Amino acid sequence: MEEVKPGEKLFGFVPAPPIRPVIGLKEKIEAYKRQMTWKGALYGTAPVPILLGEIGIPFDIGPARDAWALGQAEQAIDAHLRAMEELFLPFCWWNYTPENSHKHGDGWNGEDLSIFCREDGGGRGLRALVRPALLLCAGTPVRQSFDLATGSYRCEFQADGTGASVFFVPRLHFRREAGAAVSASPGCDVAWDEEAQRLTCRPKGPGLVVLELQQRGR
Repeated sequence: MEEVKPGEKLFGFVPAPPIRPVIGLKEKIEAYKRQMTWKGALYGTAPVPILLGEIGIPFDIGPARDAWALGQAEQAIDAHLRAMEELFLPFCWWNYTPENSHKHGDGWNGEDLSIFCREDGGGRGLRALVRPALLLCAGTPVRQSFDLATGSYRCEFQADGTGASVFFVPRLHFRREAGAAVSASPGCDVAWDEEAQRLTCRPKGPGLVVLELQQRGR
């Protein structure tokens, strides 16, 4: 469901309902982006830092604690985080509870959102949660996206000069021994430290820089 922006009207004059259904992955991602965009604009037109204080997904989606339910939770995590990363919106993920169990969940308010559960083998939803990302940008971020299904990441930014931009590249998704490859705009100096899961990209000068990662065989 999508929370509708206050004051929105149908056909230009009929008040829109407070929520509306959203079907399909692409539509869900766009709905999340719309909601975060208009909520961020509530602070006015002046540019201000925004941090999404709490975002999470319940793992007790279905009636059974099985692979299907975990798969549904992973899909939901992926949809939320694709919206967040495309907006370059920082967030705090809720939550990690080492005592989580199927019977008691997180042990608070009947919730079961922990990304860790011993009964599920440890970490949950990590394929969707652990993602490549632009950490430090020597310029202005323009666009980024990660496709979990194809194992591909793309980032565009306007470089101010020759400073280094830093990326987090998790080995969970990208490993050279498994055929991972990186490409960048001509003239860029790219250094990929796989052990540290860090990649730096230093352009030859100001201008648009495009960096792409692809895990072969996905």
